[in-house]
Amino acid sequence: MPDTAGRYYVLQFVDVWTNNFAYVGRRATGTAAGNYLLTGPGWSGEVPAGATRIAAPTATATIVGRWACDGADDLAAVRALQQATTL
Repeated sequence: MPDTAGRYYVLQFVDVWTNNFAYVGRRATGTAAGNYLLTGPGWSGEVPAGATRIAAPTATATIVGRWACDGADDLAAVRALQQATTL
């Protein structure tokens, strides 16, 4: 995730049964840049330095992303943050 400089955003992680199992965003993790490792059930390994593990309870999951947008004049800034977000 890129640094959002205080802007509200949330990534909601949802398992195959539509249960929320993790959140990344201003309220849960802050707005500084961060690296996350999403792992499936039964995963064992080493989390890379500087990354935070998110353990998915099912092999299939969805990530729902939302960014605060303060009108049409703010769209370019939101799009830039979305494009800087990588999976």
